[in-house]
Amino acid sequence: MLVAGILQFLFPATVRKPKFLFYENAVDLIHILFNSLFYLTFFGIAASATRRFLVDHTPWLIFDWAADLPLFAQALLMLLLLDFLVYWRHRFEHRISLLWPIHLIHHTSRRIDVLTTHRLHFLEVMLGGIIVGWATSVSGLSRDAISIALLVYIHYNHFIHSNIDVRFSSPLRFILVSPFMHRWHHALDKEGHDKNFGVVFAWNDWVFGTAFHPSHEPACFGLELDQAHEVNESWLRQQIYPFRIWVQKLAALTHIRRQVS
Repeated sequence: MLVAGILQFLFPATVRKPKFLFYENAVDLIHILFNSLFYLTFFGIAASATRRFLVDHTPWLIFDWAADLPLFAQALLMLLLLDFLVYWRHRFEHRISLLWPIHLIHHTSRRIDVLTTHRLHFLEVMLGGIIVGWATSVSGLSRDAISIALLVYIHYNHFIHSNIDVRFSSPLRFILVSPFMHRWHHALDKEGHDKNFGVVFAWNDWVFGTAFHPSHEPACFGLELDQAHEVNESWLRQQIYPFRIWVQKLAALTHIRRQVS
């Protein structure tokens, strides 16, 4: 994260006032602090217990056949699996109305940079931890390979969120996600909505029809919500937000059923 932070200072894609001058920076730092302490809380214990339940009820190992491969090959397989699972989890978070209010918090950032990586609702941290924990536990690969893959994934996630003027040309843009490509995922511009879900490998987006790679940068970032669905720029209210939206939807559904009956 430190390296990405330095690079975005030296080679910014979007030239603007330093983010630390805005309250948004403080909110991101609170997200980082809480996410760092997450697994010491009840929610971390719940996520760990859920992962263990899934592992105990998985009767097979995904890459059992690859246990004797060289370390590099095992790490690459683990990275491919993680990125594939995250692609679909991410895509479902955008498409399923029950999950969107959780993931929406990540898209509230209007000044995309390396800190945006950690702007996550605690339920998304739980879901991500469960999926990644399950995948690594049932992969059948060595611990060293898993550690390398996780390290690459985490650092690359910081890289694509950073405000660095980096975009890939063909054929690399079909293989790896660039910060430019991921900025379009966070763009307020409608042409970029629900595009570029990948973190490391871009081919998931190209193969499944969600890639968007224009020649120009997005005009701005963030969300455009109606008054009933606005998100307050407060860490605590952002954590409460999904529950508020779910209550509103449940109340509306109950009202409709009463009218029908």
